[in-house]
Amino acid sequence: MIQIAQVSTTLLVNGRVHSPTHPDATAMAVRGDVVAWLGSDDVGRSQFPGAQVVDLDGGFVAPGFVDSHIHLSATGLTLSGLDLRHATSRAHCVQMVADYAAAHPGQPVWGHGWDESAWPENTAPSTADLDAVLGDRPAYLSRVDVHSALASTGLRRRVPELPVTAGFAAEQPLAGDAHHLIRAVARGLLTAEQLYALPGFTRYWRSLSNVPEPQCGFVLNQVYPTTSFAGVSIDYDYAQLDYEARSATWLAAA
Repeated sequence: MIQIAQVSTTLLVNGRVHSPTHPDATAMAVRGDVVAWLGSDDVGRSQFPGAQVVDLDGGFVAPGFVDSHIHLSATGLTLSGLDLRHATSRAHCVQMVADYAAAHPGQPVWGHGWDESAWPENTAPSTADLDAVLGDRPAYLSRVDVHSALASTGLRRRVPELPVTAGFAAEQPLAGDAHHLIRAVARGLLTAEQLYALPGFTRYWRSLSNVPEPQCGFVLNQVYPTTSFAGVSIDYDYAQLDYEARSATWLAAA
């Protein structure tokens, strides 16, 4: 006779369960490692009378594999830098880089958002393409997913160990360790004007942190741990502040 093992049921109640199909759900039943049911507390208690009940005390429940987070400093640099999300082709992307560089002389080019998957060529610009319009000027241009980036020769040559770093490609986007390395160098080249490019953003920052005006643009190289607010983890890439109690104001300012 085959015996079937009984799988215990856990009933989570008195919560706020995120589900597009059950937007008003306050309860969730879990059997083993499977979400078996979503609904209201009273229906859950009657449908699963033998379940182990866990009171969430109003807590929010969401799928654990969702990594909701934002990079505040990177977002600010995206807003103040070159937005390449609207590039429609490889040539268009290169032209946008050329136009931005001409309009911002004396600065490294920091851009974000290109996506070759929607372009006719399905190919990202090469290092040679960037050099043709930038000369020896440093340029860092991250892809829309921020997992790779284009980098001009003017930036690449500042990292002698780059060619032997994992993820290196001479003419194609840099990925992995090579991308992380070039990004760090690019950030170090940003000018005070680029860091101050969003006055309102910086003004709120100063008001929250009491960082003196002359230092405000240059405290960005410190790395602080991730914290969270309203279910969203916040990576303070370069913020020299503890935002545990100030996240709401910081997010509103951003």
